[in-house]
Formats: sequence, C-alpha cells, structure tokens
Amino acid sequence: MSSRHDIVRIDPYPGITVWHTAIACSSDRSGRREAEREAVAGLVTAAFGPEARLMHKESGAPYILAGDGCDTLHSVSISHCSDTAMLAVAPEGTAIGIDCEHFRKALRNVAPRVLSADEMPGWTASDTLLLRAWTIKEAVYKAAGIPGLPLAEGIRLPQAEIADNAISDIIAATADGRRFRLIFLPDIAPSTTIAVAL
Repeated sequence: MSSRHDIVRIDPYPGITVWHTAIACSSDRSGRREAEREAVAGLVTAAFGPEARLMHKESGAPYILAGDGCDTLHSVSISHCSDTAMLAVAPEGTAIGIDCEHFRKALRNVAPRVLSADEMPGWTASDTLLLRAWTIKEAVYKAAGIPGLPLAEGIRLPQAEIADNAISDIIAATADGRRFRLIFLPDIAPSTTIAVAL
C-alpha cells in the first residue's frame, strides 16, 4: 500500500521547521490509519534521520528518540487531515503546536464547545474564520501542553477581524495566562488551513 510522496521542508519562522507530505489515499479506516502512520514516519525520518523513532509521553504529546535512544532535544508537534501530514520542529524548551484541517460542516456543530460566548459571533461569521479558529485552538492546545485544557474558555482568540486580515501574518492567542504567537501557513496544501502556535 505504500505510496511514496514528496516531503517538503519550510522554515516559517526563525528556529522553526515544518515538514509536510501528502497522505496516500485509502478507502478503509485501517488502511487510512496505516497511511497516516507511514506519512508521519517519513516526516520523522526526513527531519531526524532513519534511526529516529516517534514516541509519546503519558499525556499523548509526541517526542523523538534518536538512534542512540536519547531524546533529540527538540520540541515537536504532529498534525494530519484527510490528505496531508505535518511535523513542526522547534528547539528544546520552545512550546510548539501545529494543526492542519479542511473545512467540514461538522465544525459548525462543535463551534459552541470550542468557542467562548464572546468569540462565537465574530469567529462563526464565515466558514473560513471558523476553520481558522479551530486550527488556532488545536495548535495552541498542543503548544500549551496542558491535558484537558478546555478549548472554549481555556484558550482565548484575538478578535476575528484581526485574524481575518492576517492570513499569513503573525497573530496571538492566550492559554493558561501564556501568550502564544500564531502563524498561518497559506498555500502549502490545497484547501488546507494550517496554524502553528509557539
């Protein structure tokens, strides 16, 4: 089933590297999961070499072991959607989170659980804004590293108008009293919204 796709590296911000690749299509759920694993394994190999292994902490957060069994001393975050896998890499101690998504109508249904009451009017004004809100919240959740952090009240978004005008510019959100810088990565994968939080 393995279908080799190009792996692309971009450096969207000083010290931050994002690797991405397409995920091979599969018609069944187990085949899809395997294709996701293969794509992520390819990204880990591209970023850290063939001996590196993706591991997960008890919290579920990913980390990379080098071939010698030692931590690679990098912060990493992983995301995938239906056709794209991404790996974000930062220096050790730098919080990082990445999320990539396509718009799905189901996002409208979960918006009240993801957005606070004061965020709802602005961030649900269009499907594009709602998708950006979702990717921001997911990326910040990963960067914050706090299991169970509530998305609606625990992560605060900037005004929707600011984010709408800053498609590829840097904006900020807060979680647990910490401010996270957000970068949107446009034009990397077709019809995919990608946010990196650091």
